[in-house]
Amino acid sequence: MLRKLIFFAYLALITILSLMPSNDLPSVKLFSGADKIVHFLMYSGFSFLLMWAWPNFFKGSLVLLPLFAVMFYGLGLEILQDLGHEGRAFEIYDIVANTLGYFPGLALFYIVRKHEKIKY
Repeated sequence: MLRKLIFFAYLALITILSLMPSNDLPSVKLFSGADKIVHFLMYSGFSFLLMWAWPNFFKGSLVLLPLFAVMFYGLGLEILQDLGHEGRAFEIYDIVANTLGYFPGLALFYIVRKHEKIKY
């Protein structure tokens, strides 16, 4: 139950940060494309926490479901950003970064699962 709560809290955090007006976000310019790394890392966490919350569900071909969840949730938030007109815009490269974040999330899930004492 705690794992599911952590996942939904993380999902709420991603949603809030993604839909905040751009002028409410800190304006730190590291380098061009740094925001794509943030997307990549956020959705790595999304993928990992989703599989970690329901470890017995994502087996076999169902391990691809989090990939689709990442793709469609990220796409939905990008569309909402564009519709919101709060200084945010739809960016295809954000969706690409979100989608690529699935892979390290999957790898981390397998590493953690291998080292946990709980058998799935």
